[in-house]
Amino acid sequence: MVLRGDDKDTAPLTARNAIIERTDHYVYLGEHFCADGKLNSIMQLQSKDTQKHINGISMFQKRNDFVPFCLKKKVLEACVLLAILYGAESWLTKKPEHMEKHYHTAVKLAPGVRHTTPNSLSLLEIGWPDIYSLIYERRAVFMRSFNSQEEPLFFCCKTLCQDANTPG
Repeated sequence: MVLRGDDKDTAPLTARNAIIERTDHYVYLGEHFCADGKLNSIMQLQSKDTQKHINGISMFQKRNDFVPFCLKKKVLEACVLLAILYGAESWLTKKPEHMEKHYHTAVKLAPGVRHTTPNSLSLLEIGWPDIYSLIYERRAVFMRSFNSQEEPLFFCCKTLCQDANTPG
C-alpha cells in the first residue's frame, strides 16, 4: 500500500515467484489503514466492523433476556464499547458520526429500550457519558503518555498544532 504515490510506486512486487499486488486497504492489529490517507475512509471501514459487534450483542441480548441489567451492561461494555472506541486516540480531527450511531444503538440494547427513545435519556439510564466525552478522555490519556524528550517528532507536531490553533 502506498499513500498518494505515483504509478511506479503502485506496481506489483515480485518475490520468490510470488506477485504481491497493490492494496487500497489493510487491517493491522484491528486498526484500518487506507491508501487515500483519509480519516473518513478509515472511520467508514471501522463502522462496518463495529456493526458486526452490534449485531452479535443484539443476538446475545435477545437470547438472554433473563440476564440481570448489570450483567448485560458489563457484556455491552466489554464487547461493544471497546470495539466502537478502538483506535479513538487517533481520531484527532473528525467527529465520529459513524461511531456515534453505533454507540447510541449499543446504549439502547442493555436496558432494552426502543430505538425511538431519545439518546440522552438512554445515556442517562445506563450511566454512560456521550461518545465525544469518552473519545476526548482517551485522547487526553494518549497525549499525556508522550514525553517530549523521548518523542521529539510528536512533540514538534503537537507544538505546530497548538501554535496554529488547529483541531489536531
